[in-house]
Amino acid sequence: MLSAAQASGEYDKAIQGIFENYLNVRVKDPHLEALSLSQDWFCFADLVQHSILASQSFSLQAYLPFVSVVFHLLFAGPAQAKIVYPRSQYEVASTLSRNVNILNSMSLDMLPSLRRGFNGQAMATELLPCLVQILSPNFRPVGVQLFSQQEKRQLTDLVDSMISYNVTYHQSRGEDGQYRYVLDPNVELLTSFPDIPQRRQLTYATKQLIARE
Repeated sequence: MLSAAQASGEYDKAIQGIFENYLNVRVKDPHLEALSLSQDWFCFADLVQHSILASQSFSLQAYLPFVSVVFHLLFAGPAQAKIVYPRSQYEVASTLSRNVNILNSMSLDMLPSLRRGFNGQAMATELLPCLVQILSPNFRPVGVQLFSQQEKRQLTDLVDSMISYNVTYHQSRGEDGQYRYVLDPNVELLTSFPDIPQRRQLTYATKQLIARE
């Protein structure tokens, strides 16, 4: 097993694959001893990889194949396990790059007073969740002429906020061929998560109204 791990040369990829698959393997571990020990070896792998990148000590790579051997001894069994190719690191890197591009796009044409104190991390974690709520008002499905004075003020404030933060609604055609309005830049991508229910969505007509304003 050690010879096979050393011969592959793809130590980082092997560890990523182990990380994404080891919890799906059926193994008898009633006291979670194997699981506990596996966390120590993941920490060991992280420390070694950090040292290699930080100090260019590539001689430490010789220790990484032992991680694969340990996990083989801890989790290998007679039942065939369903192994998936490691993709989480690529997906996380792609999502991070997309989010950074969205934040940079917002900052380009922000009001100077807002751009001066721009901080990407604070923007993503503290401001954008509130901003997306502000950009989703509860307007009645009627024309602007029938809006109350309060609704007209709310619409004006909404448009001013969108201009201030360089956000607008842009019409695009989806994969299903239907036209829809999406935020540009799409800051909703930074505040939505797959396991959390989506917030209230505006109708097509309401987004069209805001885009025209």
